[in-house]
Amino acid sequence: SAYLGVLNSSLDMSVRGLTVSSQLQTPSRRIVLPSRLDNTPCDILPCGGVDAVVSRRLEEVGPHILRVEVGYISNGSKSLRKFYRFNVTVPLNITETVTRSGDATCLVSINVENVMEKQGTGGGAV
Repeated sequence: SAYLGVLNSSLDMSVRGLTVSSQLQTPSRRIVLPSRLDNTPCDILPCGGVDAVVSRRLEEVGPHILRVEVGYISNGSKSLRKFYRFNVTVPLNITETVTRSGDATCLVSINVENVMEKQGTGGGAV
């Protein structure tokens, strides 16, 4: 999950026609992240703000980019794009061993290892 927040820090001017959109770029595709701020232009009063949370399950390992675009009206349409890069790694290594003993007995052993400590910082959710 990612928190998107837009704050109008002006003491006397409103922001007009604000739009916010976000996408997650994975190693193989680009995914639109829907939020309550999508395609709904709004105005923000001085010292006001709007926010939203976007979420997506991370299923691919590798470099990811959260792309956020903010648009507004001020002497014509203007926009600002920000890119947030992060790496997604495999947090757990799961191995299983199955041992059969005769027709009626089956022993299953599952080993779960936290590999994040070995990889350093990195993966997680957006």
